[in-house]
Amino acid sequence: MPAVINITKSKLPLIKWDVFKNKALGKKYDLSVVICTSSLSKSLNKKYRAKNKPANILSFPLNKTSGEIFIDINVATKEAKERGVNLKEQLTFLYVHGLAHLAGFRHGSRMDKFESVIHRNK
Repeated sequence: MPAVINITKSKLPLIKWDVFKNKALGKKYDLSVVICTSSLSKSLNKKYRAKNKPANILSFPLNKTSGEIFIDINVATKEAKERGVNLKEQLTFLYVHGLAHLAGFRHGSRMDKFESVIHRNK
């Protein structure tokens, strides 16, 4: 199971973090997931991507068998409202997107297909 660390005051919905991670990256992949606020997200986004704004999700591969994902709860909540979905659906969507990046995908149709396979049978 990935280590899920919530450094916010928000209560998280129940998400099958391990099921998605295992489907996307395998059981042996070592993953940390940090649910953070916009201040940390913005700081990381500025440092690693030269973008001076909060990111909804940031994925950092550490090596071939481990990585970290940071999800901004504030951005996720705002996006959930904009998309007309609940927070659980938005967090799951972002998490799977982050897993796809850790699996080596870049934005495009191949990544979309990979994500749909991971989302299936949740």
